[in-house]
Amino acid sequence: MNTKSLLIAGALALACPAVASAANLSGTWKLNTKIQDAPSEIDCTFAQSGAALTGTCNRAGDPAAPATGTVADKTAKWSYSIDFGGQKIEVDYTADVTSDTAMTGKWTVAGQGADFTAAKQ
Repeated sequence: MNTKSLLIAGALALACPAVASAANLSGTWKLNTKIQDAPSEIDCTFAQSGAALTGTCNRAGDPAAPATGTVADKTAKWSYSIDFGGQKIEVDYTADVTSDTAMTGKWTVAGQGADFTAAKQ
């Protein structure tokens, strides 16, 4: 590769830093959503290692549930199980990470769910 090609490649890399870096969700997040049309807050604490996401999520007064998922570029997906009337149900999340401290997305349970916004605490 000649000097001119190296300079162009370097300039492109500096001009597009967001393309080169994936989101890091490590930390505590507060999610705001609605459950059966009532406002609800869910707290999630994540640790991210590469593309793997682990941690816990819970609503106030509920026990923390272990969560696992993945992060790829600006998309995060995670899930956890909760006890509902003696049955375990899976809660799935898909989020667009809009900045280092914010994301928006949708959660679903058995095909039903709602939108959410989240802010890093």
